Amino acid sequence: VDTSAARGVVGVATDPRGGALFWTTDAVYPRRVVGMDLKAGTTRTLAFGPLVNRPRAIAATDDAVYWTEAVNGRVRRRMAAAEIPEDVHVD
Repeated sequence: VDTSAARGVVGVATDPRGGALFWTTDAVYPRRVVGMDLKAGTTRTLAFGPLVNRPRAIAATDDAVYWTEAVNGRVRRRMAAAEIPEDVHVD
């Protein structure tokens, strides 16, 4: 398992079916939201760089991953079928 995508982990979540692990990173730029297939051990970046501003808490549902951002009070999500994240709430 490649652990390079797990440096500076801030938040961790599992999907409801238990097949994936998700986390946010903040210690290393670009900041990231990452998913890992637990059976295959492969990771994929769901969002990074300017799309992720000081990520904190993270949660997963059957069809989306949600995270909060500390700097601007934003809640974002990446739908399973989407290419980029979207805002759910902005202060």
